[in-house]
Amino acid sequence: MDNNKRRLPTLDSPSPYKPPWTPGGFSAGGATPPVEDGASPAAASVEDEPKTEEEWLARVAQDAAKRKELLEQVRNQLGTWYERVRSMRILQKAGELSAEEVADEARLVGLDSTRLMVAGSVYDSLTDLDPEVLSQFGGPDGPVVLYELRTLSVAQRGPVAEYIVANGLDVDGAREVVKAVKDHERRPEGREGFTEAPGDTLAFWYFRMAGETREPDKRARLVEKAAAVAESESAKERVAESS
Repeated sequence: MDNNKRRLPTLDSPSPYKPPWTPGGFSAGGATPPVEDGASPAAASVEDEPKTEEEWLARVAQDAAKRKELLEQVRNQLGTWYERVRSMRILQKAGELSAEEVADEARLVGLDSTRLMVAGSVYDSLTDLDPEVLSQFGGPDGPVVLYELRTLSVAQRGPVAEYIVANGLDVDGAREVVKAVKDHERRPEGREGFTEAPGDTLAFWYFRMAGETREPDKRARLVEKAAAVAESESAKERVAESS
C-alpha cells in the first residue's frame, strides 16, 4: 500500500454547536424540560430527552422549538456532516425538510443525497469504535470514504475503518481494501495462512492476482505489494515463499 496516500482530514477543533445527536443516541441539547418536585434538573433532563430516532420523530411532530432547532442545524451548516445527516433523516421523515435541501447538503461533500444518507448509516454502525478513530471520519472526506464500506457487514466495517485510519488511506485505498475483504469472503480457496485481518485480506488479494498474471514484472510488483501489507506472520511466510 502506498504510504504516501493522504490521511482523512479531521475537524481542527470540536464544534461549539451542541447537536441533538451523540454517538449511540441523542444528547440533551435544547431547552431544559420542567423539573418535577424532588427531581434534580439533570436527572429530569436526561429522562425527558428522546433517546431513539422514533422518539425524536414524535417530539419533532409535537414540539415546534425542536423542529426549529434541527432545521437551523441543517440550514446553517452547524455541527459535523454526520450530525446534520441524523437531523436530516428525522426532518425528512417528519415532512419538515425538502429533497432539495438534502441535496444541497450532499453537494457540499461531493455525494448525491442517497449516498450521503448511506454514509451516515455506516457512521452510525461504527459508534463502538474508539472515539479518536471515529473522529477521523468527521472531515469533508469522511462520508465519501465511509460510503465505500456500505457493502461490508457491521462486523467487518470496524476493523476496516481502523485499518483505513491507521494507514491514512483515501477513498481509492478504502475501495481497494473493501474489494479485497469481499473477495476474501467469496473465494476461500487457496487462502491458507491469510487471516481475516484487513491487511491480510489485501495481501491475499495481491497474492492471488500475482498468481494469475503471466507478466513477470507485474507479478513481482503484486508480490511486493502483498509483502508490504501482510499483517500476520503466517501471511508473510506465504508471500515470502512465492518470491
